[in-house]
Amino acid sequence: MSRHDSAPRRLVNRPGEPIRFETEPAPTNLTKTPLEPPSHAETQIEAPSRAETQIEAPSRGEPQIEAPSRGETQLQRANRAEAERALAHVSELASELVAQLQHNQALRLELALLERENAYGEQRRAHLEATVDGLTAVLVEAVRLREKRLALRHRFSMLAWWRWRERRQLRNQLLAMQ
Repeated sequence: MSRHDSAPRRLVNRPGEPIRFETEPAPTNLTKTPLEPPSHAETQIEAPSRAETQIEAPSRGEPQIEAPSRGETQLQRANRAEAERALAHVSELASELVAQLQHNQALRLELALLERENAYGEQRRAHLEATVDGLTAVLVEAVRLREKRLALRHRFSMLAWWRWRERRQLRNQLLAMQ
């Protein structure tokens, strides 16, 4: 095919293949004359993406750029590697979350035990306060009764002394009369 053929050529580049051109059939637009310039939409050329363009190195034993395996592009490999890193990060975060949840559950159990002990302690404290109040009331009553007993003893002892004195005086008077 010569350079002056009327059919335009299109660049075809697939990963792992050498650069080559394909011939496209001539457009069959009958409304335009050959002298009219092509419209803007027809003049746009699609540029191949970086992932699709690869340079084939000469075959003189020089190192070549590695062709993607199984039709994978460099972008796909980069995306897969990034996805694997993201998955590893998510897995690490998930394991940390599980550990944190287990720690939180252990803390909740410990808190429940402490609350139960606290409730028991509150009951015990209330019981002890009631016991102390009861014992205080008993002691106050005992002190009151002791004071009353001492007062009565003193009173009886005074009466006994008076009786003893009166008997002595009567005896002395009887002895004096004889």
